[in-house]
Amino acid sequence: MDTMSHIIIGLGLAALAQIDPVVASDAMLSQAVTIGAAAGANAPDFGFFYKLKGNGSYSQNDRHWSHSLPALPLWGLAVSGAVYPFFPGISFLHLFIWTLFAVLIHVVLDLFNAYGTLAVPPFPSKWIACDSTRSFDPSIIILHAIGFSLISFFDTGKIFLFVYIAMFFYLFGRTYYAGMTKKLLQEHFHSAVQIKLTPRTSIFKWDVLIETETDYLFAVYCCRELSVEHTIPKITEFPALDSTAKMTPLRKVNHITG
Repeated sequence: MDTMSHIIIGLGLAALAQIDPVVASDAMLSQAVTIGAAAGANAPDFGFFYKLKGNGSYSQNDRHWSHSLPALPLWGLAVSGAVYPFFPGISFLHLFIWTLFAVLIHVVLDLFNAYGTLAVPPFPSKWIACDSTRSFDPSIIILHAIGFSLISFFDTGKIFLFVYIAMFFYLFGRTYYAGMTKKLLQEHFHSAVQIKLTPRTSIFKWDVLIETETDYLFAVYCCRELSVEHTIPKITEFPALDSTAKMTPLRKVNHITG
């Protein structure tokens, strides 16, 4: 998900933490958990520092080790350890638990969007993407907005317990619908190597990429109807040019300034 969504979800998890009696009864701990959850909900994306080495390095490392199972407790310890010194006397265990929970939710939500993540290295694994949600999902943000608007009227922890129950029912429904859509498309495109969905804002509308042995099909799917917009063949129309490009070594070009 995008950074703003992770921040909002982190604040929502801090509100959910009020269901914990230890957090709810300690104002300093509550503040520390709010900071820890907000930071923890973004911690796995701290790999953006790889952009300093260029976009290639970022693409190779983003959502790899930083989203792996071994990294999750390390992020939890790092964030809660950084927050704890500013709030002496609070329960480090409860701060760590809620911070770790925020880190975990970050990775889980990333699995649902179209980009996905390599969630379980260093163990043998493959890239996981459920194609269920957008990087910015308005429905999830609206659920949080409703929760925040009700804090003055009801118990904060219970409100956000319902918010997160509703959110995961929503994610389950979107994931189920995405799976059924892929299954239906696979039945019509038997030669498809891969079918990739990118959800639009509308719950029932998807951008579709269908890869076959010979081409890529770009389409829009909605309510059991597929509209193919264009195709791109895999076989180049300029074989001689393609062969020359592969055989010609790259040379360093020095910039000349006047």
